[in-house]
Parts: sequence; C-alpha cells; structure tokens
Amino acid sequence: MGQSTGASNRIENISTSNKRLRELMLEKAEPKNRDEREIAGYRYVLDLIYESHGGIPDPFNDGNGRMSRLLTLLLMYRSGYDVGKYVSIEKEIERTKETYYEALAVSSQGWREGKSDYVPFVTYMLGIIDACYRELANRFPLVGAPADNEEAIRAFFDRLIGSATKREIMDANPEMSQRTLERILSKLQQEGMIEKIGAARSTAYRRC
Repeated sequence: MGQSTGASNRIENISTSNKRLRELMLEKAEPKNRDEREIAGYRYVLDLIYESHGGIPDPFNDGNGRMSRLLTLLLMYRSGYDVGKYVSIEKEIERTKETYYEALAVSSQGWREGKSDYVPFVTYMLGIIDACYRELANRFPLVGAPADNEEAIRAFFDRLIGSATKREIMDANPEMSQRTLERILSKLQQEGMIEKIGAARSTAYRRC
C-alpha cells in the first residue's frame, strides 16, 4: 500500500521522505502540510478500495490523475482483476511515467470537440496491467519456495500490497491445509506482524 501511495503521488510530483511516508501509512503521524494531507488522503481511499470495493457508490463528481488511478483499481477489483493487491499498478505507471503522459496527451487531443481518441491511453493501460500480471507470475514461484509453511506465509505478507482474505492466501499456497494456515495466521497476529480486519465473510489480513 505504501508503495502504491508513494508512486501515485510522485507521478503528480507530490512526495515526502520514506520515513514520513511509512509514518503516514501506519497512521503514526499527522500530516504537516498539503502534500502530506494529499498522501494521507490517497492512502485512506486506497485502503477503502482494497477492503470495501463492492460497497462503494458509483457517482464521482471530480477527478484528477490520482482519482483516475484509484477508479481504475476499483473497476478492476469489481471485475475480478485483483492484481493490484499483490503488485503496485501505480509503481509500474511511475516507472513508465513519460509514456503515461504521452499517451494521456495524445488521447486528450480534440476532447473539447468530442473528437478525442482513447485508444492510445487504453493501449498503454492494458500494457501496464499485462506487466503487473507478468510480475505477479514471476513472484508465485518465490511464494512457494520456502520449505517451511510459516516462512511461505511470512514471504507472502512481505510482498502483499493491501490486504488478503484467507481464501486468497490459500489460493497462493495451494499445498497448505486450512488448519495449518489458521495456526500460522494466529501466530503472526500474536507477534504483531499482521492484523485482522473486517469480520465474518469480509475478514482479511494485512501487514502491520
């Protein structure tokens, strides 16, 4: 989550130190200026999308680059494409920032006259999503690499962006039994490495 928040705001030339970013992400510090308020606000909405994307209402009255990226995540989650939980889409956009703005500029030409062509930007975003899924595919062998079940789950949370349900964790570790996973999750909670959020069917876990 911190990686996504930092990357998305840096795309808009809004940034702070890594130390302050971690403090803001963990809600251990109050924002001191406008940049930090915008970073904290982005983190709040990103967290909301990760945890409650199914219940967020559709009207959006205003928007900018960061809002468009949040909206992209929301629509992807609702359609079952949840790669953003494991790989930072914003980080990939930041990596190709120059191409991002070029595609945006080309697709914006003639917008006021109703003659704009969205194909360049759509093509760019599809490339971003493809790159994220490729990165996720490269990570899966690493998830199963540790011989010890507990090490595998620790590795999973080290790479996790946002939160994951028990079902999602088991899908990433198919050889592990539910009883074993529950034992490990309980231990990691006691250690303070992870925390449980939500309840009943919406229960999920995230790195502290």
